[in-house]
Amino acid sequence: MAGHVLALLFAAAAAARAPAWQQRSRVARAPARSPVSAFRMMVVMPDAAIDVQRPPKSAEATVVLTIPGEATREVFDGLVRRAKETAVVNGFKKGTAPEALVVGAVGKKRLASDAIAALLEHYCGTAVGRAVPDAIGEPKVAEDSEAIMEAFSPGKPLTLTLSVELWPQVSVSKGDYDKLHIEVEVPPFNQRAFDSTLASLQQRQARLESLPAEHVAVEGDTVLVDMTGYEQLPDGSKGGELNVASGTELTVELFPGRFMPGLVEGLLGVKAGEQRLVPVQFSSRSQQAQLAGKDLLFDVQVRAVQRKVVPDLDDAFAASIQPGLTFAQLDQKVREGVQAEVDKAVSELARNQLEAALVARLLPDTPVPDTLVTEQARKRWAQVLADTRAKQQCSDEELQAMVTPEAFEAYKAETMDDTLLVVKGALLVDAIAKVEGVVVDKAELDEQAQLVRQSDAKGMEKVDDAMLLKQIEATLLRTKVLDLVASRATIDKVPMRDDDDDDDDAAAPA
Repeated sequence: MAGHVLALLFAAAAAARAPAWQQRSRVARAPARSPVSAFRMMVVMPDAAIDVQRPPKSAEATVVLTIPGEATREVFDGLVRRAKETAVVNGFKKGTAPEALVVGAVGKKRLASDAIAALLEHYCGTAVGRAVPDAIGEPKVAEDSEAIMEAFSPGKPLTLTLSVELWPQVSVSKGDYDKLHIEVEVPPFNQRAFDSTLASLQQRQARLESLPAEHVAVEGDTVLVDMTGYEQLPDGSKGGELNVASGTELTVELFPGRFMPGLVEGLLGVKAGEQRLVPVQFSSRSQQAQLAGKDLLFDVQVRAVQRKVVPDLDDAFAASIQPGLTFAQLDQKVREGVQAEVDKAVSELARNQLEAALVARLLPDTPVPDTLVTEQARKRWAQVLADTRAKQQCSDEELQAMVTPEAFEAYKAETMDDTLLVVKGALLVDAIAKVEGVVVDKAELDEQAQLVRQSDAKGMEKVDDAMLLKQIEATLLRTKVLDLVASRATIDKVPMRDDDDDDDDAAAPA
């Protein structure tokens, strides 16, 4: 969900890169009270001449738009009249200066730019929209902006060449996506996950046992403490008392990195009954903003040094998890759970390979408009940043430095092949769904949305519900369609090759 928020940052950064009137969306979607939009609504525009050229096998069309002189004169004069009401011209009250002087005061170039923006806003939304109903994104002006303003003359026609991206035309029929043949490598049973699950269950059922008074705490022990936090003054002494991370009978497991830096290290070597003043440093990412990155002191009274005693893997252990459960039954349940995750991963791998096979068969050379590529690349890039942040692989400052147009463009270029595959796959999923009548049930959609909201309640506060539902629906539809394709395909499941096998093959003599 954090990825969605970051994607919005990219959109904002990209929007700032082009002149407003060269990107129609920057004008057409401006507030209705803006000068250009407000004026546009006050006049009736004559029709423009429009010629559309669609090169074969291209994701773009060229639109030659000729705006009549009547429109250029009406818009320019209207802007002058509006400027006259507010322009400051020496020797004249507001609203009384001759229009020629108003043009000089405001600037003919500025008025021409505003007039071009108003004309583009209107004609891109009407004439171009009707002539190119399958347009996607925003029309872009091909000519240089300075040249257009130089060519603009009120009362004379204005001819503009626009580049318009086209929504890909994808047509499939029943049978086009049948009888695919793929090979999927199946990993062996995940013994590491199995062992980790059992160890985690043992830890949950572990009990704490107090050690002798003379025992010196070592890494892996647990200390039972009363702890009070204080600000640390510049001379290293205690300052004001804090109301965070303090309390009585607190358990601190002595594993470095598990708590704030310095706490575990400061408690290694303590004994029961000992008191220590431990210097620590709060994390710079702490939710306690007033303490983030600060040096603190904790007055710690050690009640006991303890050690975790984990139960043996036997029937008593299994029964402590679920009454009446034997260890053999527990072992089987854990194995089934681990295998279910492996099977889930294999199924998703098969879907990915089927998607790639579909694209290779049905859309190998289909051009994809940059608007769709950019949109998908932004989502993927935002997810990369969200994952990086979640794994704390960089600081907030380093992460913010990565949110730049240049960094995004580099990522987009590097991952272009994968992004094209995702976009084309989504187009085919939609097309096949229409042919087969595959839809996502509303109840299923609502259920999945609820699960997502519950899994990250805090992160979901910034996410638009409509966007969330759209993303979940797309994911569910993809799964349904590709599972349908899988039911009609031949999927050979083979044992996963070891990297060592590849090395052996490469080293083998010819």
